[in-house]
Amino acid sequence: MRKRLLVVAVTAASLAVLPAGIAHANNGDASSAAAVPLATGHESARAGNSITFYGSGWGHGVGMSQWGSYGLAKMGWSSTKILTHFYSNTTVGQAPAGTPSSVRIGLAWGQRTLHLTAQNGPVTLRFGTPTAKDKYTIPAGKTWTASSGVDGHFHLVTAMGHRYPPIGGPQWRMYASYTPNHAQLHISEAYPSPQGHSYGNGYVEFDSYKIGSSFYVRAVGILDPNRYLYGLGEVPSSWPINALQVQAVAARTYAFYVIDVEHHGARYSDCNCDLYPDARSQSFLGTDHATDPTYRYWVQAVNQTSGRVVLYHGGLILANYYSSSGGYTENNEDVWFNQPDPYLRSVCDPGDYAAPIGLRTWRETLTRSQVGADLGVGTITGFSGITRSTNSGRIISITASGTGGLRGSSRKMTGPTFSADLGLMDDKVWIDENRNITGAIRVEYDSLGCAPGLAMTPPFAAAGGGHVQRFRSGAIYQNPRGHATVWLYGAIYHKYLAFGGAGSPLGLPLTTVMTLTHASGCGSQTCLRADFAGGRIYRRGSAHPWEIHGPIEAYYLNHGAAEGPLGFPTSDVTKLSGGGSRSTFEHGTVTCRAGDCTGAP
Repeated sequence: MRKRLLVVAVTAASLAVLPAGIAHANNGDASSAAAVPLATGHESARAGNSITFYGSGWGHGVGMSQWGSYGLAKMGWSSTKILTHFYSNTTVGQAPAGTPSSVRIGLAWGQRTLHLTAQNGPVTLRFGTPTAKDKYTIPAGKTWTASSGVDGHFHLVTAMGHRYPPIGGPQWRMYASYTPNHAQLHISEAYPSPQGHSYGNGYVEFDSYKIGSSFYVRAVGILDPNRYLYGLGEVPSSWPINALQVQAVAARTYAFYVIDVEHHGARYSDCNCDLYPDARSQSFLGTDHATDPTYRYWVQAVNQTSGRVVLYHGGLILANYYSSSGGYTENNEDVWFNQPDPYLRSVCDPGDYAAPIGLRTWRETLTRSQVGADLGVGTITGFSGITRSTNSGRIISITASGTGGLRGSSRKMTGPTFSADLGLMDDKVWIDENRNITGAIRVEYDSLGCAPGLAMTPPFAAAGGGHVQRFRSGAIYQNPRGHATVWLYGAIYHKYLAFGGAGSPLGLPLTTVMTLTHASGCGSQTCLRADFAGGRIYRRGSAHPWEIHGPIEAYYLNHGAAEGPLGFPTSDVTKLSGGGSRSTFEHGTVTCRAGDCTGAP
């Protein structure tokens, strides 16, 4: 199973413009459909010595997006609404009976010696049980070493170099106590930082254990669940309280699931722990971040959600999470290739665009020889057989072809393997074609709940100074002059393209497809309309859509439009020989010559 990839950032900026280097169509927007293929099965790299990968997001994409949670919280979503959005078909409630009352966190293992520093007060050492009498005391500000000798006993050396007689051993553990003294214990060898971490909650157990013929020492933090969560460093504690609550509930659920369901109470043998302190489980920093002025908000979020978890049919879920989804999360079976989980479904992530620049979208350019060497096929010549997720576009499988290398001249692999071997941030990536959704188009796409579906083209220029990007369902147009960014879809969209798109007399759109509720003659049928810079398109029920523009449109609007006596259009505007134009309507015809329009039944 691929583990989470994390990012902790303090700011979240947003893009307001389209990226540089977008493709441009020559006229209107109709010609681009042929210029950019819609199929994704073959994406051979373009000619040249390098290949550019255009991606979005960071992580495996399954479950909760941390930056998506942040963005949704900024929009006012409650923590429960966010959690049940990312974890489909779930509820949020109190943890089931029997969930752990304490958690064992691996702090350091496989060490010959540990350096122990007492901070803010003395740290006492006990042997046999955590509640035994104090045996030794590390004075505040002093560093002692603890090692496991050839006999398996603990060997303690004070800051002044004094050596105590060997004590304890594999069956007689050592414990550090600091909470009664309001102190902290710093362990220099603690993972994952090379400088170690400090701990001020619960207590630390030290084990002497054997690997092969040698003894080693390890440290395990033992805390109640809330104090374990206090020590997590997954997201900035300056985030909105709703986002912090989401993180607290997801992290608690993840921990309980791993301990109770996945491992059935068993422990990782190397660390003698329930959970690792890094991305293999969850990032545990101890009390390192407790001096942050905003840390109290994280503690508040943990306390406010105490005991609350995400449940599917009353049971704990595997509450996976990661940094950024790139705008759409993923089905678990399309990433981990296991059985589908009903709560790990692909969903739109309209908050994810709050992620920092360089994370929400990114690009990586590599030489063909680099790509081929990383994939083991020699110098890369192209890609084929690409299958993608229907919603997010993440690569599920791909075949790389090259001149020949360690893996031959052709290699088929999964999307996660492909991105990992190339060192890419995610497998939500396009090859030599930037289909990322950005800027005003992304904002509109998110506001629609990703309804347009998968991007089928890069954004490109449209006549009239606009931009457009095609999707599986319709297209989103950015009309700077009209101060509008709108989605066109269905029969009206196809009519617009057939009529010439933005390069036609209609120009760029001003509205999305609107449902008319007061037009006479609609009855039980659905009547639709879209407005453009130079005209309108109407559709009544299942009838063919028709456009109007120019003087005929002005006459039509002055006479009540679809709500007036003419009713709906039944033809496009047609030019007349000798000049002028004409359109037919349900209840009449409008003819315009030399700027003068008349209507007749």
